[in-house]
Amino acid sequence: MLKESKIGRRWTDLLSHQLDEILISNNRLGRASFKILGKWEEQRDELNSLQEHVKDLHSDMGALKERLSQSNTERDNATAELAALRTSVSSVPNPLATPHGLILPPVDFIDLDDDCIMVVSPSENTYAAATAKTKKKREDFPRLKTPKAQEPAKRARKNDTPVNRKPETKKLAGKQKAEAKMQARARSARAGPRFEVITGDEGWKDLRTSIEQKIPNPKVRTVKSKNGGIILFPEDAETAAALRRTSNLIERAPRKPRVIIKFVDRYLERETIPWALSQNNDLGIGESELPHIKPLFMLGPREGHVVHWVVEVAPETLSKIEHKSAFLGMTKCRMKFYDSVTQCYNCQGFGHTAAKCNTTQPICKHCSEKHDSRTCKSLAKRCPNCRSTTHNASSAKCPARTTATRLLIRRTDFGTQALASDSP
Repeated sequence: MLKESKIGRRWTDLLSHQLDEILISNNRLGRASFKILGKWEEQRDELNSLQEHVKDLHSDMGALKERLSQSNTERDNATAELAALRTSVSSVPNPLATPHGLILPPVDFIDLDDDCIMVVSPSENTYAAATAKTKKKREDFPRLKTPKAQEPAKRARKNDTPVNRKPETKKLAGKQKAEAKMQARARSARAGPRFEVITGDEGWKDLRTSIEQKIPNPKVRTVKSKNGGIILFPEDAETAAALRRTSNLIERAPRKPRVIIKFVDRYLERETIPWALSQNNDLGIGESELPHIKPLFMLGPREGHVVHWVVEVAPETLSKIEHKSAFLGMTKCRMKFYDSVTQCYNCQGFGHTAAKCNTTQPICKHCSEKHDSRTCKSLAKRCPNCRSTTHNASSAKCPARTTATRLLIRRTDFGTQALASDSP
């Protein structure tokens, strides 16, 4: 009777929930103990290797001591031989036979050290002096005729291709072409929404069950981010609608394209920029597109007559104003696609700013160590993003920056998505 009543069922649910929590805690405790045991075994192996290294050092020291004793014995023997040689040599040496005759100088011996003796001749009748007197003066070498300078090669014509082109220039041109192709491929890719999981790995099982209850066969790609989060990319509209109805998910819409307008009059107000663009009739911007033209921020020198404005536009507007000129105020401005990626000055990563960074300790952009870049005193370069030693984190040649820019372009809507006001 107790089990069939509401109170009995409630107590049964509570007890089963508590038992599940105890089981989960036991599993976590087991995983933690397994990790600690693995670390202990690693430290034990390191200690054993260090002990073996110390034994090798002791054996090397013994071998070096034996070599030192042998060297001392050899030195003592050489000293004894030198002393015996000194006693056997008379004060006046025998005549020195040379190709130029006999040399009979009074020779003196001077001891410089235990291991060497210097022979001195006061009359300077040495072998070198005797040979120097008999040397004949060499005749001067006849002068050679100076060869005539060759005529310079004829100058190539304008249409002729360069013969000796530097390999570095060819390599750089090839890299630029490959990068341009990859950016064009990234712009042609379909940009769709993505959903970020809030609960993490712990609630992933319940979230997956909830999605499968709404749609039997969800078409979704699951990607794990660098910070450990889970991101879902739906492949069709039905799956996207099912994900929108699921809790514990945050939808991230595709990024709208941005355009940088260069050489804008500094005194032109932010609100008047969309209207000023629409006054250029050759661009063909309609009144319905003005609400989607949003000036974001300003770049360029702080003190100057002109500045650069970064403006967010709709995909339809981008195709009308990209790589074109317009008159804003009293200046002629150039417009192009803005693909600069945001970089954090705390962790040196891409895609966020220092105000939203989760890293507690700053990372230096010069040497990759954990300190502020403004206080770095190291002369060695090391990029914290690609680990290269030829540039720092703010370099435009960094491969990590190129990858981040390419990812930013892939997440930008270039016309495959509807406007934000028209989307459901």
